[in-house]
Amino acid sequence: MIGTDLVRVTEANEIFVSTKKIVSGSRTIIDDIILYCSNKALILLYFECVCIVFKKYWVNFRLDKCKFLKDRVKCVGVDIMKDENAPAQSKFYMINNWELPTSGQLLFSFIGLINFYHR
Repeated sequence: MIGTDLVRVTEANEIFVSTKKIVSGSRTIIDDIILYCSNKALILLYFECVCIVFKKYWVNFRLDKCKFLKDRVKCVGVDIMKDENAPAQSKFYMINNWELPTSGQLLFSFIGLINFYHR
């Protein structure tokens, strides 16, 4: 919750959060909302709640980018599945075909990638 001392409404019904003006009718971009549940009825209830919030705040879905009831979802380089999470399948090819590092920076990049996926 935002503290009431940070929110200010002017006589012209303009809303400010701190010094930032909230513009009525503006669009908000939200990427990668993931809802997870092993029960389909419950996940539909979660999704209904998200829809209610989106409708209240005039947020739109881009249905061409929506995916529903998938067994495997890629998120931030990790495949999220029903029983476990694993490194994204697309990363295996990248790691196996990584060119031999020719500088310290390239070696550092490779070590960072391996450290992320070492589990």
